[in-house]
This record gives sequence, structure tokens and C-alpha cells, in this order.
Amino acid sequence: MNSARPTSLSEVVWNDVDLHRLNEFAREFVFTADCNLCIGLVGTLGAGKTRLVQEVARCLGVDVGEVTSPTFTLVQHYQGSRPSTPRRGSIGHNSAAHDSATPSPRSVAPASHEKRDVLQVHHVDAYRIQDEDEWFEAGMEELIHESLTSRAPSQDDPEFPREDLENRFAWVLIEWADRFEDLLPESTLWIQLTHQSTVSQTSSRGSNEAWNRDEEMPDLDSAMTQETSTMDSLRQISVRSACPAHAALLRHLHDHPAAKH
Repeated sequence: MNSARPTSLSEVVWNDVDLHRLNEFAREFVFTADCNLCIGLVGTLGAGKTRLVQEVARCLGVDVGEVTSPTFTLVQHYQGSRPSTPRRGSIGHNSAAHDSATPSPRSVAPASHEKRDVLQVHHVDAYRIQDEDEWFEAGMEELIHESLTSRAPSQDDPEFPREDLENRFAWVLIEWADRFEDLLPESTLWIQLTHQSTVSQTSSRGSNEAWNRDEEMPDLDSAMTQETSTMDSLRQISVRSACPAHAALLRHLHDHPAAKH
């Protein structure tokens, strides 16, 4: 990893992202992002936008079998949680300490003695929204505004009583967000997934099916077993934002060994 730390960051790039590394990216993102977010997901058809949302949901303890692309419903809602400690955004710890302190996404079930952050995830697919009028009619502006300004724990959530909560956050993840970039807030965090290289469809069919599967979600090991070793199974992930509130998250992702420096 490059020891030189730039004074400011607006973009972080991860290369050679297979399904295991996608899960790793989602885990680092989930346990570091420490604010309400509007997230614009950009990528061609089959780039892995829905699959990334599934991995984020997995890390929050959501049943990923319920997470499919909301192409026709426009938006789907999920609630998950994560431990409130260690505080994400405190990036001064070394990687070994982080690895030992950060729970595995497969073991995020709440413990009775620990406080939880509850996250409301709003998953939007803007592909079938025709124009700005339809965007507003679908309530997208209100959804984003309410999510970015939401903070207080729920008064009547039996699963997560107020005394057990540290924070409540809301994230709006929008597939095909670049179609309505001018309507999104300046604080939008952009994540772009790109096919890193191209090989023949014949040799890469298995890997693309694994990336694009959004109905029957296998466990991660099963997906990787089905994946071939072709280069087409790899993606590049670019994360960019000029919002100061995202600085700690970008720094953390930049300091990961997978980041391109």
C-alpha cells in the first residue's frame, strides 16, 4: 500500500474486484460510512449495481434473498443494523486492529449488551423513470430529502428500543442515478462499476451470471465456486464525492490494499 497520504480525496478506485472483493468493499463501506447518504450507482447493464446493493444488505443482516432490482416497483425498502462500536470514521487505527474489531457480515446478529446503529435502506431503480416530471411524481425528491435529514431513533420500534440505539441512519441507493444527476443533491456519493476488461461471452458466461444474479442469491462461497477465472469476472469500482462529510469514508477506502494509488 502506498504510504503517501494525499491531503484531500475526491475519488477512490478499486481494481480487480471479484465477488469476494465486492463483499469486502461492501463490508468496509457499511462499517465506515457514518452519515445519511444518497448514493448514485452508475454502470452499464450487468455491471453489478444490484449485486452491490445485495452485498451491502448482507453486511447489514438483511435477508439478501429479498433484495432484487426494483425495476417495476421503482423503490424497495429494507431495514438492517450494525454494531455501533468501533466508531466508523475513526480512521486512525491500524488495519490489524480494524480487522479484529470489525464484525464479519455473516455474524452481525445483535448482542443483547451492545448498542446498534439501525439503517433504513431505500433501493431505487431509476431506469424506467421517463423524465423529470415522473421523477417528482414518484416522490424521489421527498424520499431523498427525508432520508438525508433523518436522524432520530424510532419511538415505537420493538426490535430496536430507543435505549439500545446509538444512531439511526438512512441510505438511498439509486441505480441508473446518472440519468437524473442534475436532480440529485450535491452531497451525492457516486459509485461506478465498470467491466475491467472484456473476453468472449462464451468463456465468461458463468461469471456474468454470478454477478447479475438478483433472484436466487447463493452464499458467497457458492457464487465464487460457479465463477470462472476469466478477466470479464472482474470489475473496477470508483467512489467519488466532493462532500466533506464523506472524507473519512474515502480515506478509509483509499487506505485499503485493494485501492489503486
